[in-house]
Amino acid sequence: MAEKNLQEILKAMARDEIEPKAKGLHNDYVSLEQLQKHIKTKYKEVDVEHMQQTVDVFNEQTGEYLHTNYTITTQFIVGEEDISTQMSVQLRDPTNPQTHGTAQTYLRRYNILILSNMIITGDPDDTDGAAERYEEPVNPNYEIILAELISELNSTETYKDLQA
Repeated sequence: MAEKNLQEILKAMARDEIEPKAKGLHNDYVSLEQLQKHIKTKYKEVDVEHMQQTVDVFNEQTGEYLHTNYTITTQFIVGEEDISTQMSVQLRDPTNPQTHGTAQTYLRRYNILILSNMIITGDPDDTDGAAERYEEPVNPNYEIILAELISELNSTETYKDLQA
């Protein structure tokens, strides 16, 4: 297989349509496992990395630390090129272990969808409407610019840094 660059792969991913195989509570959805398998099978040159960070908050009443937020960074790597995005979610019930697993899976799944711009058919929640709404494919260059801006915003520590 000819060596591809990240830009070419992102353009190809933006044309992919994935049919849901998993049954959800209210509708069908594409699982994290299905997304990862699709990328691994079709785009062998793409490494997908997930980095996880939890935010601990000290509960003075119980004297314990609570993991209240999850932040997941997902990175696509092709050769020497990479692109990444980051999402955070606050846990509804940090004492419930299932809440932690749900948050991790949700963030990993949607980070992949954000980076790849793949279209999930049959589930309007995953595509901001059905695939029929899009007459022409979204330009992956815009997605790359957006991911770079988000990365830059996430690296700032103060509002003053944003003004620089």
